[in-house]
Amino acid sequence: MLVSRGYKIENIRTFNRTVIVNTIRAEGAVSKAKIARLTGISVPTVNRQVEELLREDLICQDHNDFERGRGRPGELFEFNGKSHFVIGIDLAFPNIRGMVADLSGTIHTEMIEPVEKGNGVENYRRLLSLIERLQNETKVERSKIYGIGLGIGGIVDHENGIVLQSAMMGWENFHLAKLLYTETGFTLFLDNDVSLSTIGEHGFGLGQGLSNFACVTLGTRVLCGLVLDGNLFRGSNFNSGRIDNFIPAYEFQPQINHHDLESQGIMEMLVSSPNVLRKGRILLERINPGKAAHLDDPKQVYQAAGQGEPWALEVIETIVPPLALMFSNISSLLDLEMIIISGRMADESQVITPMISEYLKGKTLRVPNIKSSNLGSKATVMGAVMLVYKGILHNW
Repeated sequence: MLVSRGYKIENIRTFNRTVIVNTIRAEGAVSKAKIARLTGISVPTVNRQVEELLREDLICQDHNDFERGRGRPGELFEFNGKSHFVIGIDLAFPNIRGMVADLSGTIHTEMIEPVEKGNGVENYRRLLSLIERLQNETKVERSKIYGIGLGIGGIVDHENGIVLQSAMMGWENFHLAKLLYTETGFTLFLDNDVSLSTIGEHGFGLGQGLSNFACVTLGTRVLCGLVLDGNLFRGSNFNSGRIDNFIPAYEFQPQINHHDLESQGIMEMLVSSPNVLRKGRILLERINPGKAAHLDDPKQVYQAAGQGEPWALEVIETIVPPLALMFSNISSLLDLEMIIISGRMADESQVITPMISEYLKGKTLRVPNIKSSNLGSKATVMGAVMLVYKGILHNW
């Protein structure tokens, strides 16, 4: 073979295509000359790729700029994301969240379907029902929907579309991509939910324009997605970001029930949403048993802390130190630009971000830049949009 695998002509073409489309998407109305200047790709290659992208309708001429007198028609080009659509699915508990969005990130239809924990057959039926309802509800032509992006909590083979294990859904070695294609005719782009949240932040959230950041979820599971040098980092066994297994400082370890280590990591025992809720119930029971009986969501604990209620602040103050030390260590090791708290608890996490920063003052040379996601619980479905977008660039 004359050319090594990493530098095959088709790989170079795909790389050029991806860089050009990403540049147009980021810049808005942009000329071929500017694309060449920004990317370093030769003008003939840019011309050829732009013509192909126009034929595929992935970009379009920006006639508005011509009308404002800024040039001839066809001189400026923009990303045509609003003409292409994706079905995005977040397979979570207790509800599956589904939506139809365009490639620019605008959500056109959104629905939920309840999950029956552990019932694989029923949950697959409900997934199919949700996809059918989304198609029927939206006014988008089927031919304009380019695939399904799906995130699931569990272990997945993202390359082959197989759910290796998801206790929540009741699936094991489940060939989801093959089954959905047979039932719906749509190509499935599959990944775990944390990876999709991270991709969503990179494409539409606080991670836009960043090359190195972490996306942390503080839900039932405590996990982390990583973007390093602009790419999603998966690790040698596709199992990176397992911050649930971080071992905290010795002073926090007496809080740990070591009998639970078979099902939970140490850090998860300390800072997960169920742990926050459990501690909140214990403390509130002491001062207001009636109110404690109605405490059924960890969000209530965060919200009460935000309102200055002492019992809730006491709970939050137990999770701030281990979180702060973990965030500082991750950021220092990887030289991160930002740590984003994403997922269902993103809005509520605004209570703890200033507390974490304050705790770290005087303990580290550089306090990490920690932000609460502006996408919140929609980060995963927005990641589904980006997953299909990336698939289109590589496979169209």
